[in-house]
Amino acid sequence: MTLSESRGRAGEPVEGRSSATPAVIRVEARGRVPCGAVDETRRRIAALSRFAPAPILLARVSLTRSADPAVPEPATALALLDVGGRPVHARATGHSMHEAIAELADRLRIRLQRMGRGPGHD
Repeated sequence: MTLSESRGRAGEPVEGRSSATPAVIRVEARGRVPCGAVDETRRRIAALSRFAPAPILLARVSLTRSADPAVPEPATALALLDVGGRPVHARATGHSMHEAIAELADRLRIRLQRMGRGPGHD
């Protein structure tokens, strides 16, 4: 298991959106996770800040690769974001870690956009 952490700069929201990268991005890798997956995850999570209605204070992501050959989608990406004190969760699976990370980022982007629209806009 590896744990990687990066810190970004705090910034002011622009037009109701936070343009700052998340204050802390923690990525944990379990199993045979490819080398570039942690960096790809950090880049994709940092890019989500433009969709957030408030600053992303913390992002925790777990990347897991199952060793069981019977598992149809062995790559799993699980995230918890703290967006201005509100939790945002997402989970995605894929045949490859790249696929799981991309799906996770898409799901988080959709959730952040919905948060920005407020209740009743789904």
